[in-house]
Amino acid sequence: MIQEKQPKFYIGLIVFAAAMLLLLFAAPPIQASLGIYGLLLTEMLILACGVTPVFTLGYDIRLVLPVSRPRLHQVFGVLLLWIGSLLSAYLAAYITMYLSPDKMFEVSKAIGDYLTGAPLLVSLFISAVMPAVCEETLCRGFIQYTFGGLKNKWLVIAVIGVLFGIFHWNPFRFVPTMLLGFALAYIMHETRNIVLPALFHFTNNGVTLLMSYAMPSGAGADD
Repeated sequence: MIQEKQPKFYIGLIVFAAAMLLLLFAAPPIQASLGIYGLLLTEMLILACGVTPVFTLGYDIRLVLPVSRPRLHQVFGVLLLWIGSLLSAYLAAYITMYLSPDKMFEVSKAIGDYLTGAPLLVSLFISAVMPAVCEETLCRGFIQYTFGGLKNKWLVIAVIGVLFGIFHWNPFRFVPTMLLGFALAYIMHETRNIVLPALFHFTNNGVTLLMSYAMPSGAGADD
């Protein structure tokens, strides 16, 4: 039986702050020089932020990143929750677009052009597989684990969702991303299986990427 060593939530906040500083100062020059392949390196740095404190602080990785084979009804439930969350995120995005159409269009087109700058399978791996693994390891793995001592699950889900919105460093995408973050945190809290939020994340990013390739100049990426 695994003996749990429960960390404090402020440890997760410290790691989150460190990851944000890394994204603010290290990621832009990396991605500017390497393009979408710089995003691959950025995701690897995010993965390091999620894994390094586990071993440094002596936590059991099987508890921080619990992995088990998902059941069919769980997979079905995750996909249904993704559809509902996506509709909510779309609504928030359209409201934002109505309030600031020019900025939202610039963000949408820039992301679309960026993601379609490589062959489809390469982009799918970098923008869907890697975030599903690396960002979930940090956000739903280590950070959410550190909030395990809080008894109010809705408070935990709310905080993790807000942090996920902040994590993407874009005010025009904050609300849609936060809404998806709520769903991801809920899945992790209820299932204690990192595979399921990773599936949600992969599905969301993968569909977004396919939309980008399907629309002229990748204009549908964030729309």
